[in-house]
Amino acid sequence: TFTAYFEAIPQYVIEATSSNEEFGTVAGGGTYYEGTTITINATPNDGYVFTSWDDGNTENPRTIIVTENASYVANFVDILTTQTFTITATSSNEAYGTVTGGGTYAGWTIIELVATANDGYRFVAWDDDNTENPRQITVLEDATYTAIFEAIPTYDITVNITGNGTVTYNGEAVENAEVITVREGENVALSMVANANNIIASVIVDETNNVT
Repeated sequence: TFTAYFEAIPQYVIEATSSNEEFGTVAGGGTYYEGTTITINATPNDGYVFTSWDDGNTENPRTIIVTENASYVANFVDILTTQTFTITATSSNEAYGTVTGGGTYAGWTIIELVATANDGYRFVAWDDDNTENPRQITVLEDATYTAIFEAIPTYDITVNITGNGTVTYNGEAVENAEVITVREGENVALSMVANANNIIASVIVDETNNVT
């Protein structure tokens, strides 16, 4: 007696999906008979690139022999993250100040540019009129940023002393009619001490009696 036995060929489900459908799509998933050779294909959307499947395989299209239920997820990234760009950060005058933060970076990297003025100078703006300092930038392309510095204006203050007493500035005695040069925005503190048997009668600034 010869008996032949037959059985149905098993079918399995192959899931093929995208890690982010905004980045790209995947085709080739479905239900297949065991032993079938299939191809799954990952297609990036404009501005994105395929990097790998979730199991680390980087073939695309990818050929698979169906042996069981399985899931494959395609990973995509923004194309800029696979590229590098040069950010040049310079000073309009290195005698006035310096700039840090320039270099080569991957796309979408957020960097910080810092403009540091030398003594006697101050930061004004970047050459695109942005006045933030430090300044954060998202790297999307090669770019150049130039920090503009200027000298801090100075002003002369003439100290006139009438009567018996001393005036000091920064701990040093000031002579009558001496000129003190100060920078714009600087706080000026003059100390006044009357001699024995004398008092500070008044302090006149720009012809205005300010202290009595």
